Amino acid sequence: SRLLITLGASLTMCDTFHRNTPLHWAVYVRNSSAVSLLIKAGSDLSAKNAQGDTPRMMAEKLKSVWIEERLQEAEAAREGTRGNFLVRIVRDKTLKYWAMFSSPFVAFYAVGLVLDSHESYLVKFGLLFIMGLVTMFLSKLLFDERIMNVLPMAVYLATKFWMYITWVTDLWPYVGTFWVNAGFVISSVPLFYSFYKSWRADPGIISASTEQKFRTIVELAERDGFDPAVFCSTCLVRRPLRSKHCSVCNQCVARFDHHCPWVNNCVGAGNHVYFVNYLIFLLVMLGWSWYGCFSFWSVRLSENKEPHERNLWTALSESGWIGWVAFNTLLHSAWVTCLLVCQLYQMVWLAMTTNERMNCHRYPHFKRSNSGRVISPFNMGPMKNLADFCEWRCLRVTPQDWRQVYSTNEDDDDEDEKQTLLHYV
Repeated sequence: SRLLITLGASLTMCDTFHRNTPLHWAVYVRNSSAVSLLIKAGSDLSAKNAQGDTPRMMAEKLKSVWIEERLQEAEAAREGTRGNFLVRIVRDKTLKYWAMFSSPFVAFYAVGLVLDSHESYLVKFGLLFIMGLVTMFLSKLLFDERIMNVLPMAVYLATKFWMYITWVTDLWPYVGTFWVNAGFVISSVPLFYSFYKSWRADPGIISASTEQKFRTIVELAERDGFDPAVFCSTCLVRRPLRSKHCSVCNQCVARFDHHCPWVNNCVGAGNHVYFVNYLIFLLVMLGWSWYGCFSFWSVRLSENKEPHERNLWTALSESGWIGWVAFNTLLHSAWVTCLLVCQLYQMVWLAMTTNERMNCHRYPHFKRSNSGRVISPFNMGPMKNLADFCEWRCLRVTPQDWRQVYSTNEDDDDEDEKQTLLHYV
């Protein structure tokens, strides 16, 4: 479907008997992926077949609930400003985006406000329960299929925003000297920079001109055929080694690691180093947050509590807001540490990306030892792997342009051997 659409196949052509469009047939065979592709490509949602059914009416008859809902959403989005004021608001894609993006900012503050109040724990629990119900109701109206692409990054930014506000308004007087606060501010600079580069830098998108795409199609058709491991039917490009097509970004990315919702971008050859730096400096900033919370509790408990009364419960009771910030710091510290360790282990020790580690059984250039352990053809040892990952020109390591690498050295040797045998034959 992707290949035909990319090559310009008609979206309105009907068969002679049923008068079904491609979208009708995609609905009929219940191919949800093809339905999504055809909707995105601009298929006519109001086209009727010989029985007078639109694609949505056909989905309703076939009881394909998910496809019917998807078609309803697409129809509503294309209707634009029709309907009354409330209907237009609910259908507004821009409004929905900002509602999804801003919800973690509001939720973080609202939960912290409830926990910091002087009400009883029963009242606090009731308020949080009501807030959860309201959030569920509003999410039905204002959230759409983009939620998992928008929410993670919004959660990260909201948490970081309120942590900085908390440092300035609550923790600053308790952390001690000027140099501690200066260290906090200075440490923020590489965090902001590495986050921005992870978010906005080109991850290694593989692009080609129209002429190059058609040349690739002809060459592959004459040689190996359209093997999905070699040819991307969406981008119409020959896939370099270690690349992968990202279904979220709809682009092929060189040395693809994974699509990270926390930075709303793919992690690949172009921004992988920035991403690891982002994790390192994020962990540093979380350490500062821990230091601020413990300094706050240390001072407040020494002022207000006797030594035998100083424990975790009384510390949390001193300020519900600080306890809420500390809980989020703990939560983020856990996943950031796990992700950083995993990234360093894969790239430095194994010389594999996340995608390669998960799908190595699908790639013929990954071999297995006698014990069954997967061996990466790119593994040069930890020190050289680190130099290669960071693109350092040392230890006799030459940085690779992964947009242009199509085979391993072993593959090249095999090809040379074949040519030699053919020569002697």
